[in-house]
Amino acid sequence: MGGCVSISISCDQLTKNVSSCINRNGDYIHGLKENLTALQRALEEIEQRREDLLRKIVSEERRGFQRLAVVQGWVSKVEEIVPRANELANMKSVQVQRLCLCGFCSKNLVSSYCYGKRVMKMVKDIEVLRSQGDFAVVAERALVTRVEERPTRPMVAME
Repeated sequence: MGGCVSISISCDQLTKNVSSCINRNGDYIHGLKENLTALQRALEEIEQRREDLLRKIVSEERRGFQRLAVVQGWVSKVEEIVPRANELANMKSVQVQRLCLCGFCSKNLVSSYCYGKRVMKMVKDIEVLRSQGDFAVVAERALVTRVEERPTRPMVAME
């Protein structure tokens, strides 16, 4: 009596599933060098935009204008995201050294995958923030409250 159970696996289906998994998730590892270059470029662009905006704000504030809250919020977000992006960029050399097989694989697959995913998310976050940073008006006239000076009468004390 032979084997009663037979398992049939289609190589085409298996290959298709593996390749789709690699294509979907492999870009974090395979495209790591390009993604790091994109991160560095996006970081430089957003820092330049922030510097230009701050220069414009200082110029307007010297003329007696007051910075808009939206502009201040954008500058704060940039100042918050830049150190996190620099931290990712500083880890570049360690992560690139882990790559093997011409960048298709990593010596520490999980770590490189997570790092690549964080790099891609950071690039997208910076791009969104950069697109929000186009301000036609950065400051408006400050509201000056007028103080009316009233003359006071001299105090007379009664004894």
